Amino acid sequence: MPIYVLSGGGVVAKDGDRHYISAWQLPKLYGVNRSDCIAHPVGSKARGWIPPKDAIFLWPRNDGNYKLPEA
Repeated sequence: MPIYVLSGGGVVAKDGDRHYISAWQLPKLYGVNRSDCIAHPVGSKARGWIPPKDAIFLWPRNDGNYKLPEA
């Protein structure tokens, strides 16, 4: 079972508006089970953090294409 690493961030919508997509909004957008996800640590918590082996990184997309990347 894959582990997804979530990283929130800003996007610019097609209408030009800026939006912030939180890490925990991403599972719904990508259609993955939230229990298979971990949030990427930020700030000082990220120092020295090593992602799980074979983790799949998910992030907000400006193009709105939330198809899962090929594993």
